[in-house]
Amino acid sequence: TINTNIGDDFIRTGIENILYSLKDKSEIKFTYVNKHKPETEILKNSIFGFLYKLPNFKGRRTLIRKFENHYTYLNYFFKNQDLIIQSGAPVLWQGCEKNEWALPIWYNAIGKLKGKMPILNLAAGSCYPWENQKAFYESPAEIQYAKDLGSFCNLTTTRDKLANELFSYCGVDNVLMPCTAFFVDKNFENNNESRYVLINYMEGGGHFDWGQKIDKEVWEKTIISLISELKIDHEIRFICHSNEEVKLAKKIAPDLMTCFPQNVEEYLECIKYAKLGINNRMHASVAMASVGVPSISVCTDTRLLMLENIGAKFHYVKDLSEELFINEAKSLIENLKIERVRLFSLKKEKFEQYRQLIKKYV
Repeated sequence: TINTNIGDDFIRTGIENILYSLKDKSEIKFTYVNKHKPETEILKNSIFGFLYKLPNFKGRRTLIRKFENHYTYLNYFFKNQDLIIQSGAPVLWQGCEKNEWALPIWYNAIGKLKGKMPILNLAAGSCYPWENQKAFYESPAEIQYAKDLGSFCNLTTTRDKLANELFSYCGVDNVLMPCTAFFVDKNFENNNESRYVLINYMEGGGHFDWGQKIDKEVWEKTIISLISELKIDHEIRFICHSNEEVKLAKKIAPDLMTCFPQNVEEYLECIKYAKLGINNRMHASVAMASVGVPSISVCTDTRLLMLENIGAKFHYVKDLSEELFINEAKSLIENLKIERVRLFSLKKEKFEQYRQLIKKYV
């Protein structure tokens, strides 16, 4: 995904760092295809590109879909590459087989190149409501989609245990590994001064409620209580991934500094001086782990499970009490040095494992 949210950039950068450790940078050329709009890169010099430049009108999407059922240009584009990588993000969720890239990318391009070049599905995740993690088993279409994706790829790595279990249920061999965002920072040590606690706050604790009747006011009250307790002894700052999060931060704590990094470099510069992260964005926590900063993640769906893979604290928003939240935060700050050693040790181990998994395809 390109220019959607910075967490996707963390995933992609982590993959790039693994590949750069295997080959000289001068030997690698990346071409980025936005799965939401694959035509953006591929069709810009094609005679078929005019379809996507047409103004909106009734039936425009239907016309494009009919075209996509028959086109072959993606296949031609992909077959000129040496390696294809699906770069992280949720791959399995309710209705995943209906997504806009399934037909043009997976079936019409990658699927037709099966066996002709290496195809890797890296850091594939799940995204099901926390209270309905077994929805997949009730959907024959999702099961078939997972089987198809697995059959197309030489290697599948999964970033959470649910994705690992679902692919395995479909007979797809896959390796449970940390999300590649864990390798977004190339360093394996962080000797910077730990100055502040960072908070990434989203209304209701996540992107979606999923019909789970999450009380947004309770979560807001919980985060305000945590801020009140921690700021007695620590500087608190917000770290935001969107303009909406900036507005929410100003609403609940207008006196606190708000950081809104615009790219990976700015983000890493901000988080490497933190002593703790409190995050509703899971990739904020994974990126912080990459620079040796512990975190507590709170969310509404199974993306939370990617934190289990790196041994980080996580909670479903409805299960978290103020007392537990505050105690965990204080404990992590007190044990920062121990946690930093653990994170960097795990990062070195998993980075090498990823190198071994990928090197025969590069």
